[in-house]
Amino acid sequence: MKEKNYIIGMSNNEISKKYMEIVIPEIKRVTFNDVELWEATTPETLPDGPLKFNKTKPTKMTPIPKELSATEKAVWYSHYKLWKYIAQNVENCWVFEHDVDLSKINVLFPTINKHLMTARNKGCMECYYITPHAAKLISSIAEEEQIYYQADGFVYYLIKSMGKIKNISFTQR
Repeated sequence: MKEKNYIIGMSNNEISKKYMEIVIPEIKRVTFNDVELWEATTPETLPDGPLKFNKTKPTKMTPIPKELSATEKAVWYSHYKLWKYIAQNVENCWVFEHDVDLSKINVLFPTINKHLMTARNKGCMECYYITPHAAKLISSIAEEEQIYYQADGFVYYLIKSMGKIKNISFTQR
């Protein structure tokens, strides 16, 4: 099965388009595949459900619980809708944020029987590899649970709870 690349971005947003002009050629170079735009959810296009957002849990970086912003919820729905699509269309995919900086990503954390890997840079998930199995699993967990974290934190803590398998350098691919 050939892997697909999706970039979550906004075709009608000048900043998002500028980022994508810079990163899409680099993604193609690193993955040897074309990149397809996944249109991001925006605060103006937020659906009413099914995700249930709660105040964030205290962490070192954010010790005081706060509500997720409309933008953070929109990011959540962008990923969630793509997970649902991947699960239904049986595609193994790399998913990239529109502002990913591949030169600064150096570690992948594979888990869930190698069905999900994240690439992190300074605590942010900028891209990840996901199979239909993992997409179905994490979208169903997101539907069932109260959401306390931003989307990248959710995936990171899900992976952390399952344990790291190995670390590999993205730039050594």
